Amino acid sequence: MAYVSSTTAVGQRIALWTAPEEVAARLGGDEFVVLARRDPHLQDRLTALRTTICAPVTHQGVSLTVGASLGTARVTRSHDLSAALGRADQKMYEARAEAAEAVPRGPTPTGGSGATTRRASPAPPSTASSSGWA
Repeated sequence: MAYVSSTTAVGQRIALWTAPEEVAARLGGDEFVVLARRDPHLQDRLTALRTTICAPVTHQGVSLTVGASLGTARVTRSHDLSAALGRADQKMYEARAEAAEAVPRGPTPTGGSGATTRRASPAPPSTASSSGWA
């Protein structure tokens, strides 16, 4: 139930971020895609989107942590959309790996200190090179 609540919140946040001429869709599970026009402020907009997505979600009185890894790919009308999604997926996995820098989180239930968490500062989204749509 909390998964549905956080996924719904993320979808709503993406929909609010998306400009009227852009398209946002849920691919499935917790994966979303936005077809956005390239503009000089897109990188700043993507950083703001990640910050917005990562705001906690309250579900049944409990604050849930939300994380996000973004991947982007530029396409033109001549590009294959499936290939662009593949490139964006690769960038997302690269961003996720960069953000997975482990930080000590405190003692484990057994008294050890093996627990880790993702770093607090968001990694900036990365952009593949090409031209046209982002």
